[in-house]
Amino acid sequence: MSRHTSGNAVAIAALVFTVSMTVGIDDAPGTETRRPNVVLMIADDMSWRDWGVYGNSFAKTPHIDKVVAEGLRFTNAYCDSPVCHPSRSALLTGQNIWRLRDAAVFGGTLHNTFDTWPKLLREAGYEVAHSGKGWGPGYPEPGGWKVPPTGKNVRLAQFLAAGAGSERPFCFWWGTTLGHRPFSYRPDDRPLETIEIPPYLPDTRTVREDFAGYFQEIEVFDAEVGKVMEMLEKAGPADETIVIITSDHGMPWPRGKGSLYDMGTRVPLIVRWPGHIKPGRVVDDFVNFIDLAPTIMELAGLPASRQITGKSLTKILRSDQSGTIESGRDRAHFALEAHHTEGPYQRWLGYMSCRAIRTHDYLYIRNYPRKGHPGWRPLQGGPAVAIMQEEMAADETVRRNYQLCFGHRPQEELYDVKADPYQMKNLAADPRFAEVMASLKKGLTDYMRTTDDPRAAGRGEVFARYPIWAGGKTQMGGYNRSGQLELFDKSNYAQWMKENVSAIQNGIGPGGE
Repeated sequence: MSRHTSGNAVAIAALVFTVSMTVGIDDAPGTETRRPNVVLMIADDMSWRDWGVYGNSFAKTPHIDKVVAEGLRFTNAYCDSPVCHPSRSALLTGQNIWRLRDAAVFGGTLHNTFDTWPKLLREAGYEVAHSGKGWGPGYPEPGGWKVPPTGKNVRLAQFLAAGAGSERPFCFWWGTTLGHRPFSYRPDDRPLETIEIPPYLPDTRTVREDFAGYFQEIEVFDAEVGKVMEMLEKAGPADETIVIITSDHGMPWPRGKGSLYDMGTRVPLIVRWPGHIKPGRVVDDFVNFIDLAPTIMELAGLPASRQITGKSLTKILRSDQSGTIESGRDRAHFALEAHHTEGPYQRWLGYMSCRAIRTHDYLYIRNYPRKGHPGWRPLQGGPAVAIMQEEMAADETVRRNYQLCFGHRPQEELYDVKADPYQMKNLAADPRFAEVMASLKKGLTDYMRTTDDPRAAGRGEVFARYPIWAGGKTQMGGYNRSGQLELFDKSNYAQWMKENVSAIQNGIGPGGE
């Protein structure tokens, strides 16, 4: 079975809420309504700008466009981290990745001591399941899970046919790998010249075909959105359903996936809920994946976990206004933790540890280089990487762009996102922006301290010590207390952690040991 059809996968995240008798957010005292079902559909590696409704003239997305016309579209939605495992962990828990121990690092586990909205909904009587790509990659078992954090694995069609939602509400996570490399271009009659290529990448036909292949994957995703909506219509709950469409993080090109620039962190986010959300709205408030967990819990009429650092979007969803709804939502915070620099997942490595704050006008990034770290590895960047490597010896512009993509980052970065939408000109050392720098640095530091980021307390070393999935069926790898890479079976996780990590992880956020 191909990855495009695996698990009836759909390339973008959508939350679906339907039925069950309980008190809901719109109820007057003494009345009852049906508690929402939840279907979460999440795509791989798609930036906000790449759907037709966000301005892409090449990709045709009629089914997504229809959902948007019947609901609302967020223009400033951000994932919590630009790599899949941490991003999905933040979405599930409603917490910033730095509070999630191993889950902050690609390939680590997610501990069941952290509340997740699927788990809380299951405890409240929901049927919970998923298809396609759910949480991960990584092993859930060391975190204490007997089933995946997103529930048992079953197709949505089978789930609905078995009567999900008829007697009690359901929560369904619909995942996919659409948008993730590899993909290929299938020639058609559309002119490749209409594709906007980021200015730091070589503008060649090969690169344009690479982008065209990616946009065609988005079109396959769009068709899957249509199939999901049709299934819901036939099963009955579509008009009683909230649909939220998003992606786990940004596009698989340099300075996209795996970086804190807009191409890596800014994601599409669309919400549909007939009878509750005024259609055709465009919302400019800044929102983050961690805001989805408290939103889901509130819409289900259930209390949110006290661990959550996100804030519910319910007021925005219930408003009939476009533009800015809550003036305090004027910024987003997100993060990245470095992958290991050698060992079991070396081919994916090279990301640095970073924290960032994004406002309407600026992006400020704080980098935490590690001794011996190689910088960004030129992986998952498509044919553009080889072209740059070949041309940069004779072309200074290409050489500078290659450094932008894969060189070490300075300790601080500041970008004027309106004047410099691709974030290529670092203004951190420009005295004209000293006041802006001071304000954003303080804002980021204050948020890190308020949310118990170990890096704000000088304990960032712990992120380099957490073990990760080593790519096999049972093997994990991590740096032991002597600083040496050590491989071990996942069944020995608890003992390995006790011997090598526990001494330096104390005090790291709610849900920690």
